[in-house]
Amino acid sequence: MHAGVFAFILAVFALVGFVKGVIGLGLPTISMGLLVLVMRPVEAAVLVLPSLLTNVWQMLAGPSLTSALKALGLSFTVSTLALALTVNVARADAIGGMWLGQTLRSRLPPLIFRRCFFGGLLRLGLYLIIGVVR
Repeated sequence: MHAGVFAFILAVFALVGFVKGVIGLGLPTISMGLLVLVMRPVEAAVLVLPSLLTNVWQMLAGPSLTSALKALGLSFTVSTLALALTVNVARADAIGGMWLGQTLRSRLPPLIFRRCFFGGLLRLGLYLIIGVVR
């Protein structure tokens, strides 16, 4: 793998970890959208497996682990966890970004967060509309 591609992958996971830490979602969606710029979708899909790790972290940090475990049942299989553990490229990067995002989110006043979040969604929507019109 070219060093520039590897650096891009690390940057993507730092960014998406940050976004997930701030708003609590988006890691697979954003990372797939960015990773396919430098690799085939099949390769990018394998790298998105660290989202399992961040989802587990989010679940453990949530208010009620017991109710979440009851809802999930046995959906986490040993093979899925083993596969997720073998993906070392982006795991630490995504966790670092998620921690940073959560730290920022906990310090943002709710009004500022809502303005930034919905402003970002509005800009994304306008960008997509402009792209279709062209």
